[in-house]
Amino acid sequence: MKIRFNRFSCAVALCSLGIGALSSIHNAALAQETSSATTKSSSAAKSLPSADDVIKKFASASGGQEKLQAVKSIVSKGKISIPAAGVNGDVVLQQVSDGKFMMSMEIPGVVSQSSGSDGSTLWETSSVTGTEVLSGIRADQTKLQMTLFPSLEMNRFFDSVECTSQEKFGGEDCYVVVAKKKGQPSMTSYFSVATGLGKGNRMTVATAMGDLKIVSEIKTHIEKGGIQFPGEVEATLPNGMKQVITMEEIEVNAKIDSKEFDLPDEVKSMVKNQ
Repeated sequence: MKIRFNRFSCAVALCSLGIGALSSIHNAALAQETSSATTKSSSAAKSLPSADDVIKKFASASGGQEKLQAVKSIVSKGKISIPAAGVNGDVVLQQVSDGKFMMSMEIPGVVSQSSGSDGSTLWETSSVTGTEVLSGIRADQTKLQMTLFPSLEMNRFFDSVECTSQEKFGGEDCYVVVAKKKGQPSMTSYFSVATGLGKGNRMTVATAMGDLKIVSEIKTHIEKGGIQFPGEVEATLPNGMKQVITMEEIEVNAKIDSKEFDLPDEVKSMVKNQ
């Protein structure tokens, strides 16, 4: 099926992917149950490691538990694009270990979007969908995704976490770790058997425009401060539209002005009137 691109469809794609795609930048992101496009490896019948062992290997491959726990803040800057539409823009993500974050994304003439949290209230504002305070599943997903290393937080956010299979994803054998919580879609993380690093995800993201299944593949990793971070992530929407996020600068334990996480005036008014 031929995909037609225009200013609105590009804006919808970016707003829909938003947090869901950016979450892949700092972790082996979480995903909806695998589809038929993911094929089981011939070695899947072998004994599987526990989910805890998979996460431990991820931590070790990413730089080591001690280094990861020492990270208190991350500032990431990069580019965002929809290659088939020929549009490009910028993304900036600021995060601290207590749950505060600020993300901004802009493609001139197409869309501008920001989201954040002061550690309590989560919000999102978009030139397409307007401003809103997040709640329910959207807030829960965003809160997890915007922790510094979500893969290390699964036991805290979910009722059960299991390594269920070994499958091919992105051309590599990967362990599949399924996390479940009552009232929410089950979610899965893919970890490379060979390296232990996150390889990508299939994820159902709750957005202002409804639930969307998004497939993200981590194409490259970059090392900063002795820690491995995804460098380029390609995310695909159900209609086949692809978005690429490439991080160019990552600063670990960056000094961030606390005012960066203050609620926008419009959000403050919305919270006051709730």
